[in-house]
Amino acid sequence: IADEDVYLNEDRFNEPKLVFTMIGDRIANETFAPGARILDVGCATGEMLYYLMGRFREYSFTGLDISEPLIKRARERNPEAEFIIGSALDPAMFAERRFDAVTATGLLSIFDNPENVIGNLLACTREGGSVFISALINVDPIDTIIRYRRTEGDPGEWETGWNVWSKNTIERILKESDDTLSWEWQPWDPPYPFAKGNDPMRSWTIRTEHKERQRVNGASLLLNGHLIQIRIDKVDG
Repeated sequence: IADEDVYLNEDRFNEPKLVFTMIGDRIANETFAPGARILDVGCATGEMLYYLMGRFREYSFTGLDISEPLIKRARERNPEAEFIIGSALDPAMFAERRFDAVTATGLLSIFDNPENVIGNLLACTREGGSVFISALINVDPIDTIIRYRRTEGDPGEWETGWNVWSKNTIERILKESDDTLSWEWQPWDPPYPFAKGNDPMRSWTIRTEHKERQRVNGASLLLNGHLIQIRIDKVDG
C-alpha cells in the first residue's frame, strides 16, 4: 500500500543503496559473458537497475513490478531497459526466459509464504547463474509475519511488508528445490547512522549493546538485513 507514495516521492537514483553496491560487487565477481541478462524482480522505479546499468554497460536489463505507476517512472529513468508489469507470484512471468542474474531486494517481506517467490526466481535463472536476494532475516529459527496499521485519525488499513524469515526457512526451501544449488549469506548494516523521519515506518538507526547502527522502525522491530547469493550449479552431463 505504501510503496507507490514512498518511491514516487523520492529520487535516490544518484545515491545507490548499500545493498545495490553489494549486489553489483558480487555480479562483478561472476564470469558472465557480454550480453548477459539481468532481471530485477520488484524493481519499483528502477533505482537498482539504474545503478547496475551504469556499472555493467555490456549487459541487458529487465525489471518486473506489479505497480503500473512505478513501472512508468522506471521506464522514464531507464529507457534502455525492458520493463514488465506483473506479479512475483505469477509463474507465467518466469516461464519463458532465462537470466544470468536475478535480483530481489526487499521483496520476500511482503509475502506470507516465501516459497513460491523463491521458486519463481530460481525458475528463470539459467544453469551457472545466480539469484541475489536481500531480505530481513532472523538467524534464530523463528519466522515472523507482521501486520501493522497507522492510527493517526481513523485507523488505516492493515499493511504488510515487514515479515521476517529465518535462515532455517530459506535454506529449507533451497534444499527442497529441484535444482542443484549452493548459497552464501552476507549480513549487512547501514554504512552510516540516520535519524527518524516524518514517516515512522521508514527505518532509522539506533545504537545498541551489540550494534553501532541497528535499524528499527515504528512497529518496534529490529531490522537485520542479509544478502544471499544462490548459485544454480551446473550439473555434469
